[in-house]
Amino acid sequence: MQIIMGKDIADQISDKYIVLELDTVLVEGQPVPAYAVLDAGSIPLGEMQDIPTWTEHHNKLMENYRKKNWDFCEQMIDHCQGRWGGELNSFYTEIYARVQGLKQQTLPEDWDGILVQ
Repeated sequence: MQIIMGKDIADQISDKYIVLELDTVLVEGQPVPAYAVLDAGSIPLGEMQDIPTWTEHHNKLMENYRKKNWDFCEQMIDHCQGRWGGELNSFYTEIYARVQGLKQQTLPEDWDGILVQ
């Protein structure tokens, strides 16, 4: 898996690669989304027909993460783990650990999931 920063770059390559939004980070005070770039060649041929479903599930995971819907996130992470030829397993493990910590906190109403470095 390669990681790129910025929606413009992601849009430019999305017709050639699988591009999935990961986190958004603050760069010089501006939110910049990070994306995983996957080569379809790393996905077993028999699983290619599942890519649209996996993409939808991944996107729903990230959407619900920003909404603080922790139960949904835990279930979807479990479902997504092992997909994408294993390319995103480390991301799903990291976000699961993050969810475990975040659900123990009282987050402000305007929390948006943006990572502050």
